[in-house]
Amino acid sequence: MKKYILVSIFFFIYSLVFSQVKYNDSKDDNIRSYIKPSYLSHYRLASISETKNLGFMKLDSMITTSFETFNNSVFKSKIIYKYNSEGNMTLKLTYNKFKNKEKWLKKRKVEITYNNTPDYTSYLLYKWDTLIHQWNLSQKYTTTYDSINNKTIDESWGWDINLNIVYYALTETDYNSFGMPITIKQFSNSDSSNSWNYISTKNLTYNSQMKLIQETNESINVQSSKLTKYQTTYNYISDTILHSNTTYSWDTLNLQWAKESKLIHSYDYYGKLIKITDYYYNSNEWKNFWMNTFTYDINNNLSFETVYWCDNITNLWTPQYKYERFYDNNYAFSDLILPTDYSNSDQDKINYFQHLVTKHRHYEYSTYLNKWEKNDEHIYYYSTQNNEKKDVIEQGEIRVYPNPTSNYIMIEADNTYNNSILYLYDIRGNVVLKHQLDINKKIPVYFLSQGIYLFSVQTSNKTFTGKITIAR
Repeated sequence: MKKYILVSIFFFIYSLVFSQVKYNDSKDDNIRSYIKPSYLSHYRLASISETKNLGFMKLDSMITTSFETFNNSVFKSKIIYKYNSEGNMTLKLTYNKFKNKEKWLKKRKVEITYNNTPDYTSYLLYKWDTLIHQWNLSQKYTTTYDSINNKTIDESWGWDINLNIVYYALTETDYNSFGMPITIKQFSNSDSSNSWNYISTKNLTYNSQMKLIQETNESINVQSSKLTKYQTTYNYISDTILHSNTTYSWDTLNLQWAKESKLIHSYDYYGKLIKITDYYYNSNEWKNFWMNTFTYDINNNLSFETVYWCDNITNLWTPQYKYERFYDNNYAFSDLILPTDYSNSDQDKINYFQHLVTKHRHYEYSTYLNKWEKNDEHIYYYSTQNNEKKDVIEQGEIRVYPNPTSNYIMIEADNTYNNSILYLYDIRGNVVLKHQLDINKKIPVYFLSQGIYLFSVQTSNKTFTGKITIAR
């Protein structure tokens, strides 16, 4: 069970200075290289952090080197990213190289299109056919949004190597008035016909702070018609900081929920996550399963994540994986443009460090050698950008008040902003509010915790950004 870190940010539109840079320790070398965390996802505003204002960095490519312990052979992969003028990733090319081969071999290609926001409308995945030397479409995803940019319909298609459709899936999502998903239904068929097979339903419930407190999943096997139900409950410290989540399965024999697994989150005095312990339920008691521990440097950067597995016979923790990260504290997350990743499955992972990751290494523990063996290493290449914003609205054209606030905010602007979208982000970059604007109408924020938030107001061709404080 590998645990990864999600690092994702939203970055507003900057003009480019196309100079490729690479990082090393030599002061005479003007080339810089960086290594990022395991996953990059949809653009988000990230942690607020003081930096030296050295400019901005756009991730252009990534090279991963994987090591095999016993025969020392090396496998490499390379990803190249391309962006549109608004900083959204439109193209992702993946190449492989084996051992000491000089030539990079084409592997996958992703093409993404967007609406007038950073939300994608179509995502096409191609695989390279080595026999006929061309890209073949493998998967396709399209997304439909409502008037306030909530993702309401997801459609996906899959093709085999003979370009025959092997699946067609549809996901429908309903939201509450705060833009939080409350019901997600999935359907599928095999021939794109109108005959849909019901697959699953997910129902989500939130507390007054809009934190998820219950998630119920129901799924059915199309072939066997077997119904499976799971439920997860979430508990928080002061209604905001996740303490535990417990998962239950539906016992069809006794017609009741049966305990399955549990995660306990532990924090230090300053509120940083230092441990996640994973338990499973067996023989009427909770038993240790997996554990993640987190270590931070003096700048509050997450420097080590270590994963342990518990031997159910000895009940001793055995090290399995370790992730080591290095940082450049001159750059905060808000100084970066990073690519979009279609898969957001890791958005609930840790995002507590404050500065630019410069190196990321993954180790696996060898019980035979009784030591850590390096598994892979990631190197990321950036190009610099200047710090002049492009097409950003001047400060005087819009006013968000009261600031600080406690229960609501109001937007004062001309009519060009009517029906545009307000995004509100917490300091970790998570979207906590998405609201269609009605100028001079109150927007409730009473359910949000105290602190500093970043906001953006977006029209079809302009973006205004700023900060707001919620204090009580």
